[in-house]
This record gives sequence, structure tokens and C-alpha cells, in this order.
Amino acid sequence: MSNFLYIVEIERKSKTQVFSVRSISQGNELARIYWYEAWRQYVLETENGTIWSDGCLKEIVKFLEKLREDRK
Repeated sequence: MSNFLYIVEIERKSKTQVFSVRSISQGNELARIYWYEAWRQYVLETENGTIWSDGCLKEIVKFLEKLREDRK
């Protein structure tokens, strides 16, 4: 995905998935991506205190857009 982040599926539900967004350098979880039923779309929920650059956010947006396209 990038030089700084990788995303791994950690749970598969009947129609959706849950993903962990992790730091390549440290291996720790920075955020989770999951289906938010109230908005009927995948969302990013970050860990408290994480800092995001515009490049990392663009990578997350691309991933969310791909998930949306795959659901169609």
C-alpha cells in the first residue's frame, strides 16, 4: 500500500469486513476500517493520539473508495 502503512483484514462478517491499519515501522495498530451501518459505508476509526500526513490519508481514501466499488 505505502511505505508507512499496511492494511490487514482481521474479521469477516456475513457481508462486510473489518481491517486493521498498521504502521510498517512499528507494527502497531493505528486505526480500524469497518462498515458503519448508520452511514451505510466503510469508515476509519483512529487510535487516540495518532498523527496522519496527507499522503497517509490519501492512501486510506483510496482503500475506502475501493471497498465502496467492490460492494456495488
